[in-house]
Amino acid sequence: MKYNKLLGRIYQKLIYCASFFVKWAKPTVLKSYDELITIITMRQIDNVFLVTDNNLSKLNLYLPLLKILKNNKIKVVIFDEVLANPSLEIVEKSLTLYKKNKCHAIIAFGGGSSIDCAKMLGARVTNSKSIQKMKGLLKIKHKLPLLIAIPTTAGSGSEGTLAAVISDYQNKEKFTVLDFKLVPKYVVLDASLTLGLPLYSTGITGIDALSHGIESFLGKSTTRNSRKNSLNGCKLLLNNLPKVKDNNTITIRKNLLIGSFLNGLAFSRGYVGYAHGISHALTAFYNYEHGLGIAVALKYVLEYSGKTVQKKIGIIYNYAFNKKEKPLNSYLLFMELFEQIKKDFNIPSTLFVDKKDYSKIIEHIKKEIFPLYPVPKYLTNEQLINILDEIGGNNEPR
Repeated sequence: MKYNKLLGRIYQKLIYCASFFVKWAKPTVLKSYDELITIITMRQIDNVFLVTDNNLSKLNLYLPLLKILKNNKIKVVIFDEVLANPSLEIVEKSLTLYKKNKCHAIIAFGGGSSIDCAKMLGARVTNSKSIQKMKGLLKIKHKLPLLIAIPTTAGSGSEGTLAAVISDYQNKEKFTVLDFKLVPKYVVLDASLTLGLPLYSTGITGIDALSHGIESFLGKSTTRNSRKNSLNGCKLLLNNLPKVKDNNTITIRKNLLIGSFLNGLAFSRGYVGYAHGISHALTAFYNYEHGLGIAVALKYVLEYSGKTVQKKIGIIYNYAFNKKEKPLNSYLLFMELFEQIKKDFNIPSTLFVDKKDYSKIIEHIKKEIFPLYPVPKYLTNEQLINILDEIGGNNEPR
């Protein structure tokens, strides 16, 4: 498939200009479960569908939520079969259970996988078309049932975005659905839910959150507000993520959660870039955790993007730490800090990538990037091969 860069830039510019004439959906942030109950009861909803994963079920992390719902005579149907990188099959399975129990609202309780699954469940409840036909931009016709997100990680930012990412394992594809109707109506940011998150999981989800702000800020479709969200989100994450290892407090966790939410808002408007395209391809082929793919890919994407991104990375670093370093110096300081964060959270710098898959992986990456993502620089096939070599540990030191 051929990719015309000029046509891509024209398409992105048209989308960018049109975006100023659209009312952007943004979730209302709730401070407590009590506020949530008030909203549910005011809407006369008495049967909700809780989407989560099995690990959270084993931890009983949602018991306080269940208790307050049941005390208010609200029935709860629990679907806890979401896995990392939620699949088409999982969404359809949840849809069957939702319809069987005649539920009227959806609560997503968990990380990005649970929230994305809940979004696509909602889309399937009110839209007869398949998920594959919703792929891309603005393909959902009817609005979703009431959707409430309660994130338990500071990572995906999905609680504030118009995006959902779904895996088609049969075809080794991971794709994004983008629509304003996917933005949750309400979100509960409860930092106490993230206190027990293991160090490694905190690291890869935190880097995922950081990457949203970075890739959005670097792109060519930012707005004043999206840049503000990126800078403030990255500041919270860069200042608090390194502290978690030795000082796991509710204040630090709250800052991470807010940082993740802000960066989610940022990339809803400014999009992401090659680190996400690469991670989605690798998770589609090898089922890696998305945050792990991001953590490994981001460094190499920034390096191969070269001078195109160095000044803006420097701006992010200087803003985060109130510095006035020269752009190149602050860029290098950022890269040093990023590698230290990965080391602190025991995140590897390489992953297995089979060279036999390179051509299909690159095609997957390019299909995701083009024409929608306003990346700062289009990378060549040769550069993408070099990045895959770096990720796989196959390159000689440069």
